[in-house]
Amino acid sequence: MATEIDRQRVKEELGRGTVVIEVLPEEEYARLHIEGAINIPIERIGREARANFSLEQPLVVYCSDRDCPTSDLAAKKLETFGFNNVFEYTDGKADWESAGEAMESGSGTAAESAAD
Repeated sequence: MATEIDRQRVKEELGRGTVVIEVLPEEEYARLHIEGAINIPIERIGREARANFSLEQPLVVYCSDRDCPTSDLAAKKLETFGFNNVFEYTDGKADWESAGEAMESGSGTAAESAAD
């Protein structure tokens, strides 16, 4: 079962280089997302994560806010695919933005991240 984490823990994970994944559609991600996060929409999360990350690699997933079920679905899907170090930022993008944390716009995919 994925571990729920808060904003401070997400900041720590970003500082460690942990992959942070927005699981919303590409359009929403491109409009505004957590600085340093990549985008893998829920429909592609299992396939793209398996293609780009090891099963032991820590992964943080998030969506828009606590009422959005997509990050929970993504976390469960990742665990089904064998990932065993999955974290869910349940408060999501709304919490991050309301706290004045760094945000950015534009695209960014798992494949682009793996190429870095």
